[in-house]
Amino acid sequence: MSMSGVKDRLRADAGVLALVSSANIYAGTLKERGNLPAITYFQPTSQPINTLRDGYTGYARRVITINAWAKNEQTAYNIRKAIIEAMKGYGNCFNDIPLHEDESNLYRYALDYAIRGY
Repeated sequence: MSMSGVKDRLRADAGVLALVSSANIYAGTLKERGNLPAITYFQPTSQPINTLRDGYTGYARRVITINAWAKNEQTAYNIRKAIIEAMKGYGNCFNDIPLHEDESNLYRYALDYAIRGY
């Protein structure tokens, strides 16, 4: 799944859209004066999948981090649950980290997904 595929998947999910406006689902970091609640996502790493016989297969194991942002912990948690439901079958969530941003007093869940693809 590509980065645009992640966006399309999240923006097409009724559970996600019940909590977050589609305009507040975007790649990159949270906008400084962006509307909340929001979902951001980015790809921190990508590892090529190689074989001993042929080398590079054309596939990669990508890590995509999806962040659920809100002004309170319960809303961030509910967005997190909606993201997990929306992403079922599209990757393996291997990190699920609750965070509090002290400076901005925002709550966030960071979900790391391993996704195999081109």
